[in-house]
Amino acid sequence: MKNKISVSKMFLDGIIVITIIGVNIGDAANTTYSIYFLDSIIGISSNKTDVGFLESFFKQRKIIKRIAINIARENLNLEIIKNLKISFISISEQKQIFLILKNLDYKINNLQLKNKFKKLRR
Repeated sequence: MKNKISVSKMFLDGIIVITIIGVNIGDAANTTYSIYFLDSIIGISSNKTDVGFLESFFKQRKIIKRIAINIARENLNLEIIKNLKISFISISEQKQIFLILKNLDYKINNLQLKNKFKKLRR
């Protein structure tokens, strides 16, 4: 049996990883440490964008779904992602927007938890 690392790719910390096949197609996350993935994951990095902002951008699965829907079996690859034409605002603005989105996610999650607790109390 082959060593799983030998058939995997290592992604360093600070890379956005995106699933490119299956039901989770388009799921994105920011690596916070070096990690190995098989070929169903691609990694993206850019010195022109804030990592958090880029992660938030790719988490908008509607964008990825629109791209993948034109393919017989929903599937993405690095070439498709590379050919995306994306205009970004300045990095300082990206960071500000990411902080706002992060705070909104935090507040939404807290509200959802509060609602769950209210339902449990009834």
